[in-house]
Amino acid sequence: MFDTHDEWIGKWGHKPGPRVGDWCETKDGGLHRIGAIRGESIRLAGPSGRFSLGSEGVLYSGLLLDYPAIPISSLVKQPESKPGTIHQPRRTVQCRVFKDAGTMPSRYGDKSGAH
Repeated sequence: MFDTHDEWIGKWGHKPGPRVGDWCETKDGGLHRIGAIRGESIRLAGPSGRFSLGSEGVLYSGLLLDYPAIPISSLVKQPESKPGTIHQPRRTVQCRVFKDAGTMPSRYGDKSGAH
């Protein structure tokens, strides 16, 4: 029997670059799933949100973390993958892992990084 969900996961799996549902290691060492892609940056999913599967791939509904948007150009794809849960329909998929390799902003607002 043909499974539309498998087709949707296959389509999502062939999308290039970071996708909603993938993992991102932040500069502070945190590991979070990508909750939104807006223009040329990503936003991180909050822990209380849910991921679902649709015809365009994985969708996220919930609050985004209070964390600055991360430019896609600063993300480096890591060689490993990591499982991620999709809540509707209930299944686990292999997700890409990205690392934010951008420059860490100064805590004091100095963009040069000097203290």
